[in-house]
Amino acid sequence: ILSLLMHVIEGQATLEDDEVLDLLLICMHGVIPKAVGSLVAFSASSLATDPDLLLAVRQELRTVNGPDLGLPHASMPLTHAVIRETSRMWPPLFGCPRGIFTPTHGGPLSSTTWGQPRALLVFAMANRDPEVFPNPHQFHPRRWLDGTTSVSPTTFGLGPRRCPGEPLTQNLCLSILTSLSHTFSTWTIPNSPHPTIPINDTATKYLPVASFQDPLYFTFQ
Repeated sequence: ILSLLMHVIEGQATLEDDEVLDLLLICMHGVIPKAVGSLVAFSASSLATDPDLLLAVRQELRTVNGPDLGLPHASMPLTHAVIRETSRMWPPLFGCPRGIFTPTHGGPLSSTTWGQPRALLVFAMANRDPEVFPNPHQFHPRRWLDGTTSVSPTTFGLGPRRCPGEPLTQNLCLSILTSLSHTFSTWTIPNSPHPTIPINDTATKYLPVASFQDPLYFTFQ
């Protein structure tokens, strides 16, 4: 969406005012809520299936805020690491199409965008590169705390085109997880001891969002 808006600014594409407004509404009311929901669901499922990790997160919250919930703080490294590791393993947005304006190598290109071919940038594959992330298929939040990994995941992009919604998405997820951690000491998934395999419908979605194959139900006590 932002790439298209940049092309409008640069005079390479034209949009009516109502079309620009529609794109901004999609970004604010469509993409961000879905990304937050996906990130919260996968983070919560990871905590629900690891009681020791959940206990450590709750202890960290009590250390920072005491008996009162208060507001999430930056000095909650483990909780932030859980969210970051979740976004690495299960990116809320599975991939994002990009226009190809210079010769490149890779797989087959999809249909054209603004008269140019485009390719799908798959964040999930880059985030599980074993040369960058040791034991890439293992959920290990402490990799971000013990120096095992220092490279940022590509979940929200990199550089000047990095997703501007990243801080909002992560802060909303942090607020929800800390609220649940403060209120409930036991999290379970009654119908499944482990999360089901996530799927991504790349055939029908411009920005495919990571989701679970079956409905996920939690019990909080």
